[in-house]
Amino acid sequence: MISRFLLSLSGANLELLEECPRDRGRYMGIGGAVLSTSLMGGFAAALALQMTVDAPPAAAVGFGVVWGLIIMNLDRWLVASTNRDSSWWRSMLILLPRLALAVVIGGIIAEPLILRVFQPEIEAELETMQGERQRSFEASLLDDPTTERMNALTVAIEADRAVVRQGATAGDLSEDPEVARLRTERTDLRSQRDEVIAQIDCEARGTCGTATYGEGPEFRRLTERRAELDAELLALETELDEAETAAAESRTAGSVAALTSAQADIDAGMAELGLLQSEMEARRSEFLRFNDERTGLLARMEALDRITEENAVLASRFWALRIFVILIDSLPVLVKMMMVFSPPTMYERRAKALNERESAQLEADAKKYPEATEILSELVIDEAKVNYRLHSNATEQVNTKVVETETEIAGVVLDNWKASQVIDMDDSSRSNRRARRRSTTEQASAEAAQWTGSNTPPPPTRS
Repeated sequence: MISRFLLSLSGANLELLEECPRDRGRYMGIGGAVLSTSLMGGFAAALALQMTVDAPPAAAVGFGVVWGLIIMNLDRWLVASTNRDSSWWRSMLILLPRLALAVVIGGIIAEPLILRVFQPEIEAELETMQGERQRSFEASLLDDPTTERMNALTVAIEADRAVVRQGATAGDLSEDPEVARLRTERTDLRSQRDEVIAQIDCEARGTCGTATYGEGPEFRRLTERRAELDAELLALETELDEAETAAAESRTAGSVAALTSAQADIDAGMAELGLLQSEMEARRSEFLRFNDERTGLLARMEALDRITEENAVLASRFWALRIFVILIDSLPVLVKMMMVFSPPTMYERRAKALNERESAQLEADAKKYPEATEILSELVIDEAKVNYRLHSNATEQVNTKVVETETEIAGVVLDNWKASQVIDMDDSSRSNRRARRRSTTEQASAEAAQWTGSNTPPPPTRS
């Protein structure tokens, strides 16, 4: 049973191979190579499905079985369609495309197996790649317009909070123009008064001015000047107090309005900042989910390419393993190529003789084909003529039957019409006889009455 299955996978003619028992082992080996390639392909497909989408074991095994059957069918076709030709270069033209297809299939099968062999190194490189992508994403957020808007809102909110913490105060009154002017004038008057006081003291001691000791005219003049300055300074102090009071009230009212505006700005800024933070968190969560899920087949192949570029030893092992798996997957076609370029076996000679015999039979049948076609054409024409005649006779009989039926129906209609006319005529004659009989009876009665009055017998009446 197993040997028959392996022979069927080799694409050999089982009935013809029974006559060549020495070649059974060779073709069983080809069938075994096809079977091993399909098993390896199915295992690789199941492994790839589980690595990429984390499929359940049952689904992965089912997909692997289907893929293995596909690979088995392709390899069987490649082996069965590779035959020996009379010229070696024709054989090469036939074999090279099949070998290229086998190499491509082997490369597809080899990739999941290589990824499984280097899985620890690939997992470590995937984590490195994820970290690099995350750092790049975070760096891109720094120059993002949303981040810039969030920073501006944060600065504005902190400034408004400082205003709120300060509360409704007048602040520095020297910033008011009127208060600043009056304070400057007060400073000048105080300076002038201090200078006059110093002159008065110096004049009283006689050390300056007129150099006369005591309270002379100059002393009295300086004293009067001091009194004037004191009066001006007192008036200026009163005006300054009023200006400071007005400025404090005005600034306090403005501070309350600024406090209210700052609180409103804080609320609006916090609401907008919350929306922007939610948007940023959503973007970050989406990126993290995408980054965590990017561990499929393509990502693993990219990680494998990176580690093979960085590590020469790993690259050499990688290519050695890939070439080995591709050679194993291409083994059925390689074996068939070696058989094609080796001396023909008994099975091949018998198969070639059988093909030549069948070709000769087809050529002989092809020569007989024109005569058979002509005879068949004549038979078809004769059959068409017979069918036409039968159809014409059938049509004539149908027409005759229709005419007879219509004639019969017309006769029945005429008979019915005739009977109805006879009945009408009978009814009319009876009515006329009754009318005549009634008039005769009335006439006879009148005559009888007449004759009775004249005593003369009436004449006889005809009935």
